[in-house]
Amino acid sequence: MGVDCGHHAQSDPRPHRLRRAGNPGILRWREQPGLNEECQEWDECEPLAEYVRRGKLALNTEYAVALDCATSDRLNINSIRKDLSLVGARDSGYRYQFCP
Repeated sequence: MGVDCGHHAQSDPRPHRLRRAGNPGILRWREQPGLNEECQEWDECEPLAEYVRRGKLALNTEYAVALDCATSDRLNINSIRKDLSLVGARDSGYRYQFCP
Protein backbone atom coordinates (compact mmCIF):
# COMPACT_ATOMS: atom_id res chain seq x y z
CA MET A 1 0.00 0.00 0.00
CA GLY A 2 1.44 3.37 -1.01
CA VAL A 3 1.59 6.47 1.12
CA ASP A 4 0.33 9.74 -0.33
CA CYS A 5 3.07 12.32 0.16
CA GLY A 6 0.84 15.06 -1.20
CA HIS A 7 1.61 18.10 -3.27
CA HIS A 8 1.87 21.25 -1.20
CA ALA A 9 1.74 24.55 -3.02
CA GLN A 10 3.86 27.54 -2.15
CA SER A 11 0.85 28.93 -0.31
CA ASP A 12 1.18 26.26 2.39
CA PRO A 13 1.91 28.41 5.48
CA ARG A 14 2.62 25.54 7.89
CA PRO A 15 6.13 25.29 9.25
CA HIS A 16 7.52 21.85 8.53
CA ARG A 17 8.78 20.02 11.58
CA LEU A 18 11.95 18.00 11.29
CA ARG A 19 12.20 14.51 12.72
CA ARG A 20 15.07 13.67 15.00
CA ALA A 21 15.52 10.42 16.88
CA GLY A 22 14.06 10.86 20.36
CA ASN A 23 13.62 14.62 20.01
CA PRO A 24 11.32 15.92 17.27
CA GLY A 25 11.28 19.64 16.75
CA ILE A 26 13.43 22.47 15.58
CA LEU A 27 16.85 21.72 14.12
CA ARG A 28 19.96 23.27 15.59
CA TRP A 29 22.58 23.16 12.84
CA ARG A 30 25.45 22.48 15.21
CA GLU A 31 24.05 18.98 15.53
CA GLN A 32 25.69 18.06 12.19
CA PRO A 33 22.86 16.36 10.33
CA GLY A 34 23.34 13.69 7.69
CA LEU A 35 22.67 15.24 4.27
CA ASN A 36 22.03 13.25 1.13
CA GLU A 37 20.60 13.57 -2.35
CA GLU A 38 18.66 10.81 -4.09
CA CYS A 39 19.19 8.03 -1.56
CA GLN A 40 15.84 6.54 -2.59
CA GLU A 41 16.69 6.61 -6.29
CA TRP A 42 20.01 4.85 -5.69
CA ASP A 43 18.81 2.63 -2.79
CA GLU A 44 21.25 4.23 -0.34
CA CYS A 45 18.96 5.36 2.49
CA GLU A 46 19.93 2.64 4.96
CA PRO A 47 23.43 4.12 5.57
CA LEU A 48 21.85 7.56 6.02
CA ALA A 49 19.65 6.08 8.76
CA GLU A 50 22.80 5.52 10.83
CA TYR A 51 22.69 9.24 11.65
CA VAL A 52 19.22 8.74 13.13
CA ARG A 53 20.38 5.74 15.18
CA ARG A 54 23.07 8.03 16.64
CA GLY A 55 20.49 10.66 17.57
CA LYS A 56 21.21 13.00 14.65
CA LEU A 57 18.99 14.40 11.95
CA ALA A 58 18.97 12.81 8.47
CA LEU A 59 17.92 14.91 5.46
CA ASN A 60 17.35 13.63 1.93
CA THR A 61 16.31 15.36 -1.30
CA GLU A 62 14.95 13.48 -4.31
CA TYR A 63 14.74 14.96 -7.80
CA ALA A 64 13.92 12.26 -10.35
CA VAL A 65 11.84 9.66 -8.51
CA ALA A 66 8.55 9.88 -6.66
CA LEU A 67 8.97 10.16 -2.93
CA ASP A 68 8.71 6.89 -1.02
CA CYS A 69 7.32 8.13 2.28
CA ALA A 70 7.01 4.61 3.67
CA THR A 71 10.80 4.18 3.44
CA SER A 72 11.43 7.63 4.90
CA ASP A 73 9.08 6.92 7.80
CA ARG A 74 10.56 3.48 8.46
CA LEU A 75 14.08 4.91 8.64
CA ASN A 76 12.97 8.19 10.30
CA ILE A 77 14.63 10.23 7.52
CA ASN A 78 13.32 13.65 6.49
CA SER A 79 12.75 13.50 2.73
CA ILE A 80 11.59 16.08 0.23
CA ARG A 81 11.26 16.13 -3.55
CA LYS A 82 12.40 19.21 -5.47
CA ASP A 83 12.77 20.10 -9.11
CA LEU A 84 16.33 19.61 -10.31
CA SER A 85 16.61 23.23 -11.48
CA LEU A 86 15.56 24.49 -8.03
CA VAL A 87 13.40 27.22 -9.57
CA GLY A 88 11.42 29.62 -7.40
CA ALA A 89 7.92 28.87 -6.18
CA ARG A 90 6.32 31.17 -8.74
CA ASP A 91 8.21 29.74 -11.73
CA SER A 92 6.95 27.02 -14.02
CA GLY A 93 8.53 23.69 -13.23
CA TYR A 94 8.50 24.35 -9.49
CA ARG A 95 8.14 21.18 -7.46
CA TYR A 96 8.13 20.71 -3.70
CA GLN A 97 6.78 17.66 -1.92
CA PHE A 98 7.48 16.40 1.55
CA CYS A 99 6.55 13.40 3.65
CA PRO A 100 4.26 14.44 6.50
